[in-house]
Amino acid sequence: MSAISHITLGSNDLARSGRFYDEVLGILGFKRLPKPPGKPPAYEKDGMPTIYIYAPEDGRPATCVSATKAICVPFPQVAGRPSSGA
Repeated sequence: MSAISHITLGSNDLARSGRFYDEVLGILGFKRLPKPPGKPPAYEKDGMPTIYIYAPEDGRPATCVSATKAICVPFPQVAGRPSSGA
């Protein structure tokens, strides 16, 4: 199981980014998730991790700081050791 729940990337042009990530992530085996028109692109591979592409909420230009996030979640074992639950 992956330790990463999802990754969020920022873009000011979601249509253009969607075309780019369709190609790049497609090579890596990711598929675009079906979403209603006007919703930002999202991708998955084997159920996880999911990659979301969003425009910054504050309306400012997307930067590596404003919208790039990886959300880590605990999982039962790391390198064969039981999780401490912390």
